[in-house]
Amino acid sequence: AARLGNRVGGIVCAGGVVPLVKARQFVEVAPRQRIVVYLGRFAPKLLPPLLRAGISQIKAGGEVDFLKGLYLEDTCDRRVVQSPALSGLLARSVHFGVAQGYHGVFNDNCQLLRDWSPWVSAAGNAGVRSIHVHGTKDPAVGLWSVEEFAARHLDVSLRIAKGAGQL
Repeated sequence: AARLGNRVGGIVCAGGVVPLVKARQFVEVAPRQRIVVYLGRFAPKLLPPLLRAGISQIKAGGEVDFLKGLYLEDTCDRRVVQSPALSGLLARSVHFGVAQGYHGVFNDNCQLLRDWSPWVSAAGNAGVRSIHVHGTKDPAVGLWSVEEFAARHLDVSLRIAKGAGQL
């Protein structure tokens, strides 16, 4: 959007992330996701075996088990993962996320851990507005973090989904 300007009408980021650059953000991430974030930040050479294991689990048909490991029991996200009506969609989404293999997942993690705020500002300067929809119970990125992000960018607005998680 920052590069394409008027060719992009706007951005909607639903259940998405903001740059994780503060220690407090790392602490609040759900346990399994926290391991990946910490390794990506402090010991990236240890990350490949973990990512490859997760990708192998998914490719072996363990999409639901993989997702159950991300979301704690008795949470709205776990209920979504266990919904028979959404199982096909979730399986396709997880496979899409790992389609590029280890390097794609590793790069996604790297992008999460760097401050890409200047691109958001550039998109706003090009006239592209961004709407972030974020659940109050999102286990991956705390609402306060998204609120701070939106407050720093004039062209970013936030819609809060009460009682919703990441999914």
